[in-house]
Amino acid sequence: MTATESQLDYKKYLYLAYKRRFLIIFITIFITFLAILVSLVKTNKYQASSTVFIEENVMANLMKGVAVTPSMDAKIRVLTTAMQSRTMLLQVLRELNMDLQARNDRELEELIEEVRRSMNVRLRAGDGLFVISFTHQEPREARDFVNTLIRRYIEENISAGRDDTYDAFRFLAEQIEVHRERLEAADAAVMELRVQKGDLLNRDPGQLLEQIAMLEDRLQEVSMLRFELLSRASMEESLTFDEQGNPMQGQLSRLDALERRLDELLLRYGPAYPEVVRIKSEIERLEQSIREAPEQPAATGPRSRQRGTNVFNLQARELQAQEERLRRQIAYNLELLDNIPLAQAEFDELQHRRAEQQKVLEQLMNRYGQAEVSRQMELQDKTTTFRIVDPAILPTAPVSPNRLLITFMGMFLGLGAGLGLTLGLDFLDHTVRHIDSLKKLGIPVLAVVPEMIDPGRVRRERSRNLYLYILAGFFLSLIAGVVFLELVDVPILYNLVQKLLERPEVDQVVGYLKQIYWTIF
Repeated sequence: MTATESQLDYKKYLYLAYKRRFLIIFITIFITFLAILVSLVKTNKYQASSTVFIEENVMANLMKGVAVTPSMDAKIRVLTTAMQSRTMLLQVLRELNMDLQARNDRELEELIEEVRRSMNVRLRAGDGLFVISFTHQEPREARDFVNTLIRRYIEENISAGRDDTYDAFRFLAEQIEVHRERLEAADAAVMELRVQKGDLLNRDPGQLLEQIAMLEDRLQEVSMLRFELLSRASMEESLTFDEQGNPMQGQLSRLDALERRLDELLLRYGPAYPEVVRIKSEIERLEQSIREAPEQPAATGPRSRQRGTNVFNLQARELQAQEERLRRQIAYNLELLDNIPLAQAEFDELQHRRAEQQKVLEQLMNRYGQAEVSRQMELQDKTTTFRIVDPAILPTAPVSPNRLLITFMGMFLGLGAGLGLTLGLDFLDHTVRHIDSLKKLGIPVLAVVPEMIDPGRVRRERSRNLYLYILAGFFLSLIAGVVFLELVDVPILYNLVQKLLERPEVDQVVGYLKQIYWTIF
């Protein structure tokens, strides 16, 4: 596209706008008046705001680690949700009698949702401030709603905090009694075990093993002494005795007893053990004696043999009784040695349970002390407090609708609609208005007939234009007046329109139009 063509298009659009200037002007005026009417029909809404400061008491900082108090972050997280909760909003609505406009539960829920949408809770985290605002058609109700909501929340927050502290205090007291009883039961179980198995618990397994070894050595010595005594008696009387000390006749019986004794010793000791060596030599001597000469009856007389037998029997029985005592002592010690680990394990288990109960009880006692301090802080209001910096006051100026903005938006929308309609009409009009249009179509131009000016027509057209200019100026003056009234905040037109809307017939028509609007959009 050349510069000449661009200039022609630019002039063309200016010509179109000038030619249809009254269409553009009156469409703009019409849509602007519609926007003004819409802004006047919309009900004024007033916003009341209050600023709350969450102040953390100095005492709360000093008592950290000693008392348990809600943190600042916890209070901040809860505040927004709690203020917009259904329970809180319903309490405020009932206190202000705002719930009376709801005729059933469905309308009540819709009212609560509308109130929730009209609320706004803003946090200024850097300052610890909350700004609670509420928008309503009635300024007095907006103010009362904000102040009542904050008062209710602060009261319930303090009450809930105290209830939580008291509940924790009572719970800890109950648990302390329960665990104290468990600790006493654990102590009683430990004492009972000490009484029943104190001998096992006080025994040292190492010392007990040493005692068992000493007893076994002593038993071995006594057994050797008894068999030596029996051996001497058998040699003197040509009698043999069994392992219980009963006399046996002949060297064969003696040999049999020694072999049995050797078998017993070999089960415990090696071949180099002194007693084993001695018994082996004695067995060899008896075997050699048996091979050299036949067995002879005893040379001693009955009386002498009887006397020797009585002496040796008495000594053998004493040694045998001593062996039995040693065996019983060894068996007792072995039984103790087997039972010591079981008793010690049971004792350790009871001690562990007691230690756990003691630990839990100490923790509960510490928590109990913290709960007591927390309760006193709640009673004396030494914890985090809510301070109302700016209570809500009666708003005087509405925050919505923004009639100036709506008016100017309508004006620009009307101007755009007028220009769009002008371009649309031009697009539908196929009349040739310039020679260049014919040249583009390839049609030769033979001649150009200039437009003949009719003076009468010119006068009529000027009169009509003057009338339209006056009319447009009048409407624009009305628009300017409306804008001026809004700038100086004089609600004359708003009050007039609202009075008209309060009339039953107008209210019905407006309600019907609103229903159509919401159905479409």
